[in-house]
Amino acid sequence: DGRFVVAGSYVPPARLIALKKKGIDGSFSEAYGNFTLPADGAGPVATAYKTGKPTFIKDAPTSSMRRVDFAKTYGITSICFLPVECGVLEFGTSNDGSTADWGGEAPQCPEMPKAEMKHAFDEDEAKYVMFWEKKGDSFEVTADFLIPERLRALRNQRGDDKTFCSESRGYKLPADGDGYMATTARSGKAFVLEDPASDPKFRRAELAKEFGISNIHLVPCKDGVLEYGVAPAM
Repeated sequence: DGRFVVAGSYVPPARLIALKKKGIDGSFSEAYGNFTLPADGAGPVATAYKTGKPTFIKDAPTSSMRRVDFAKTYGITSICFLPVECGVLEFGTSNDGSTADWGGEAPQCPEMPKAEMKHAFDEDEAKYVMFWEKKGDSFEVTADFLIPERLRALRNQRGDDKTFCSESRGYKLPADGDGYMATTARSGKAFVLEDPASDPKFRRAELAKEFGISNIHLVPCKDGVLEYGVAPAM
């Protein structure tokens, strides 16, 4: 009907913990789950989509965006709107130190492999995706997404906000090593780990076992390596 709707969202565990400490239930993204925006409007979402260029709001609480009250309530500072296939990816920072600090400038975003991500979710039924970017001598996770159904199931089962993605962020994988990540980037060839939990060469095998990851795909791309994984229903 010519409107934008929220199709999915992800909030880092550290951010959820920070909100709970403030006595705030839910999150900025969850608060407007039923919120819709006109596709032909002049707001940041519609502008990013129509122009095909990122839109950046430096100070959300003082902006003219329609959700400014939500931004104030949840302590959102800056927001970036990135046009992607069939929509817009929105991500932002907060004022409590639980998220990244962009220094008041729009972040430099790596070129995400849209076709591979679409294949991951549509064809392979992936539960998560992570983007590993080379920083110096190592690869680090700079972006991740876990499908909401999986996140809810993990919370109900574990009683915390930890996920395979959140725990993987603590790893720095050597770019010049012989591990799967370095080999994928260096060779330009994709790898599939059929049983990562029992693979002695896989550094995050214990995490894979803990979070029930059954197989992992590593796909080389322009600015790093895309990782996505499959897991049985919980």
